[in-house]
Amino acid sequence: MIEVKDLKEFIQAIGPVFTVLSTLAAVWLTQKGNRTTQKNLLEQQIIRDEIKEKRNELKETLEVYNKILKVDGESTVVIDEDGKLREFDFNIYQEEVRPILYEKYHLLHDEVAKIVACIDLDIKRCKLFGEAEDSDHYGLCKDYDNLIRNIRKNIYDFRKEGSREEMS
Repeated sequence: MIEVKDLKEFIQAIGPVFTVLSTLAAVWLTQKGNRTTQKNLLEQQIIRDEIKEKRNELKETLEVYNKILKVDGESTVVIDEDGKLREFDFNIYQEEVRPILYEKYHLLHDEVAKIVACIDLDIKRCKLFGEAEDSDHYGLCKDYDNLIRNIRKNIYDFRKEGSREEMS
Protein backbone atom coordinates (compact mmCIF):
# COMPACT_ATOMS: atom_id res chain seq x y z
CA MET A 1 0.00 0.00 0.00
CA ILE A 2 0.99 3.57 -0.53
CA GLU A 3 2.18 5.25 2.55
CA VAL A 4 1.36 8.80 3.52
CA LYS A 5 5.03 9.70 3.30
CA ASP A 6 5.21 8.48 -0.31
CA LEU A 7 2.02 10.35 -1.14
CA LYS A 8 3.42 13.60 0.29
CA GLU A 9 6.60 13.20 -1.74
CA PHE A 10 4.56 12.48 -4.87
CA ILE A 11 2.42 15.60 -4.33
CA GLN A 12 5.52 17.72 -3.72
CA ALA A 13 7.10 16.37 -6.90
CA ILE A 14 4.02 16.83 -9.07
CA GLY A 15 3.12 20.30 -7.67
CA PRO A 16 5.70 22.19 -9.78
CA VAL A 17 4.61 20.23 -12.88
CA PHE A 18 0.99 21.38 -12.34
CA THR A 19 2.23 24.94 -11.82
CA VAL A 20 4.16 24.83 -15.10
CA LEU A 21 1.22 23.28 -16.96
CA SER A 22 -1.29 25.77 -15.58
CA THR A 23 1.06 28.66 -16.40
CA LEU A 24 1.48 27.39 -19.97
CA ALA A 25 -2.28 26.95 -20.32
CA ALA A 26 -2.87 30.49 -19.04
CA VAL A 27 -0.29 31.91 -21.47
CA TRP A 28 -1.81 29.95 -24.36
CA LEU A 29 -5.35 31.11 -23.52
CA THR A 30 -4.19 34.71 -23.16
CA GLN A 31 -2.41 34.59 -26.52
CA LYS A 32 -5.45 33.03 -28.19
CA GLY A 33 -7.71 35.71 -26.71
CA ASN A 34 -5.35 38.50 -27.76
CA ARG A 35 -5.09 37.10 -31.27
CA THR A 36 -8.87 36.92 -31.59
CA THR A 37 -9.27 40.46 -30.25
CA GLN A 38 -6.61 41.82 -32.61
CA LYS A 39 -8.20 40.01 -35.56
CA ASN A 40 -11.61 41.49 -34.72
CA LEU A 41 -10.13 44.98 -34.34
CA LEU A 42 -8.32 44.66 -37.66
CA GLU A 43 -11.50 43.51 -39.42
CA GLN A 44 -13.44 46.43 -37.93
CA GLN A 45 -10.71 48.86 -39.03
CA ILE A 46 -10.76 47.44 -42.57
CA ILE A 47 -14.56 47.87 -42.71
CA ARG A 48 -14.27 51.46 -41.41
CA ASP A 49 -11.58 52.23 -44.00
CA GLU A 50 -13.71 50.79 -46.82
CA ILE A 51 -16.71 52.85 -45.72
CA LYS A 52 -14.54 55.97 -45.51
CA GLU A 53 -13.10 55.31 -48.99
CA LYS A 54 -16.58 54.86 -50.48
CA ARG A 55 -17.75 58.05 -48.79
CA ASN A 56 -14.75 59.95 -50.19
CA GLU A 57 -15.47 58.61 -53.68
CA LEU A 58 -19.09 59.68 -53.31
CA LYS A 59 -17.97 63.17 -52.26
CA GLU A 60 -15.75 63.37 -55.36
CA THR A 61 -18.72 62.34 -57.49
CA LEU A 62 -20.92 64.96 -55.87
CA GLU A 63 -18.27 67.62 -56.52
CA VAL A 64 -18.52 66.74 -60.22
CA TYR A 65 -22.30 67.00 -59.98
CA ASN A 66 -22.01 70.40 -58.28
CA LYS A 67 -19.82 71.66 -61.14
CA ILE A 68 -22.38 70.42 -63.66
CA LEU A 69 -25.21 72.19 -61.84
CA LYS A 70 -23.10 75.35 -61.74
CA VAL A 71 -22.55 75.23 -65.51
CA ASP A 72 -26.23 74.44 -66.01
CA GLY A 73 -27.18 77.51 -63.99
CA GLU A 74 -24.69 79.82 -65.70
CA SER A 75 -25.04 78.59 -69.29
CA THR A 76 -27.97 77.53 -71.41
CA VAL A 77 -27.52 74.01 -72.71
CA VAL A 78 -31.20 73.67 -73.53
CA ILE A 79 -32.48 76.75 -75.32
CA ASP A 80 -36.16 77.09 -74.51
CA GLU A 81 -37.82 80.08 -76.16
CA ASP A 82 -41.55 80.65 -75.93
CA GLY A 83 -43.43 79.14 -78.80
CA LYS A 84 -40.38 77.54 -80.38
CA LEU A 85 -39.10 74.01 -80.30
CA ARG A 86 -36.45 73.46 -77.63
CA GLU A 87 -32.91 73.41 -78.97
CA PHE A 88 -29.83 71.62 -77.62
CA ASP A 89 -26.62 73.71 -77.60
CA PHE A 90 -23.95 71.25 -78.74
CA ASN A 91 -21.08 73.67 -78.12
CA ILE A 92 -21.85 74.42 -74.48
CA TYR A 93 -22.42 70.75 -73.74
CA GLN A 94 -19.20 69.61 -75.42
CA GLU A 95 -16.99 72.46 -74.21
CA GLU A 96 -18.28 72.94 -70.67
CA VAL A 97 -20.43 70.03 -69.45
CA ARG A 98 -18.84 66.98 -71.05
CA PRO A 99 -15.23 67.63 -69.88
CA ILE A 100 -16.43 67.89 -66.28
CA LEU A 101 -18.34 64.61 -66.54
CA TYR A 102 -15.34 62.78 -67.95
CA GLU A 103 -12.94 64.03 -65.25
CA LYS A 104 -14.36 61.39 -62.91
CA TYR A 105 -16.51 59.33 -65.26
CA HIS A 106 -15.57 56.13 -63.39
CA LEU A 107 -17.19 57.50 -60.23
CA LEU A 108 -20.50 58.56 -61.78
CA HIS A 109 -23.63 56.71 -60.73
CA ASP A 110 -24.68 54.10 -63.29
CA GLU A 111 -27.81 55.92 -64.39
CA VAL A 112 -25.91 59.19 -64.91
CA ALA A 113 -23.17 57.38 -66.87
CA LYS A 114 -25.80 55.73 -69.10
CA ILE A 115 -27.39 59.09 -69.88
CA VAL A 116 -23.98 60.63 -70.68
CA ALA A 117 -23.19 57.72 -73.00
CA CYS A 118 -26.58 58.11 -74.70
CA ILE A 119 -26.05 61.85 -75.23
CA ASP A 120 -22.57 61.17 -76.63
CA LEU A 121 -23.94 58.57 -79.01
CA ASP A 122 -26.65 60.94 -80.24
CA ILE A 123 -24.13 63.76 -80.77
CA LYS A 124 -21.84 61.38 -82.65
CA ARG A 125 -24.73 60.33 -84.87
CA CYS A 126 -25.64 63.97 -85.58
CA LYS A 127 -22.03 64.73 -86.54
CA LEU A 128 -21.95 61.69 -88.79
CA PHE A 129 -25.00 62.89 -90.72
CA GLY A 130 -23.77 66.48 -90.65
CA GLU A 131 -26.88 68.01 -89.13
CA ALA A 132 -29.28 67.75 -86.25
CA GLU A 133 -32.98 67.47 -86.92
CA ASP A 134 -35.77 68.62 -84.64
CA SER A 135 -36.19 65.07 -83.33
CA ASP A 136 -32.47 64.99 -82.44
CA HIS A 137 -32.78 68.24 -80.50
CA TYR A 138 -35.90 66.93 -78.78
CA GLY A 139 -34.13 63.69 -77.73
CA LEU A 140 -30.95 65.46 -76.59
CA CYS A 141 -32.93 68.02 -74.58
CA LYS A 142 -34.93 65.23 -72.97
CA ASP A 143 -31.74 63.29 -72.13
CA TYR A 144 -30.03 66.40 -70.76
CA ASP A 145 -33.04 67.22 -68.58
CA ASN A 146 -32.96 63.62 -67.35
CA LEU A 147 -29.23 63.99 -66.61
CA ILE A 148 -29.80 67.10 -64.49
CA ARG A 149 -32.75 65.45 -62.72
CA ASN A 150 -30.62 62.39 -61.86
CA ILE A 151 -27.77 64.56 -60.61
CA ARG A 152 -30.15 66.50 -58.35
CA LYS A 153 -31.68 63.25 -57.09
CA ASN A 154 -28.24 61.85 -56.18
CA ILE A 155 -27.37 65.03 -54.30
CA TYR A 156 -30.74 64.90 -52.52
CA ASP A 157 -30.18 61.24 -51.58
CA PHE A 158 -26.74 62.12 -50.20
CA ARG A 159 -28.21 64.88 -48.06
CA LYS A 160 -30.99 62.60 -46.86
CA GLU A 161 -28.45 59.89 -45.96
CA GLY A 162 -26.31 62.46 -44.11
CA SER A 163 -29.24 63.66 -42.03
CA ARG A 164 -30.11 60.05 -41.16
CA GLU A 165 -26.54 59.46 -39.93
CA GLU A 166 -26.68 62.61 -37.80
CA MET A 167 -29.84 61.37 -36.10
CA SER A 168 -28.36 58.01 -35.15
